Amino acid sequence: MTVRERMLRKLSGSGLDDLLFVPRLDIWYNANKAQGLLPDRYRNYTLDQVLEDLGLGYHSVIPDFTHTGDVSNLHHRALGGICQDRLRQDLMKSSGSL
Repeated sequence: MTVRERMLRKLSGSGLDDLLFVPRLDIWYNANKAQGLLPDRYRNYTLDQVLEDLGLGYHSVIPDFTHTGDVSNLHHRALGGICQDRLRQDLMKSSGSL
């Protein structure tokens, strides 16, 4: 059974014989790709290709802030990496003052 079939089965309420594992490999991939530290085997792979090779499911975050062209978006918000000065500026723009 493919990862997709297993996900659909679980979402439909059917049981599985083991744990459905879908890791946040996007964080690992993006960080290592940006620094040129991907293992040799995966150096020219896309994230989708790495996951397919490993037989893992794809976890995605929409929107993907790493492909916007704005370097400040590389702060990973899920890990609290947003710059406080940038946040303050954004709040001031939207509210007029703090």
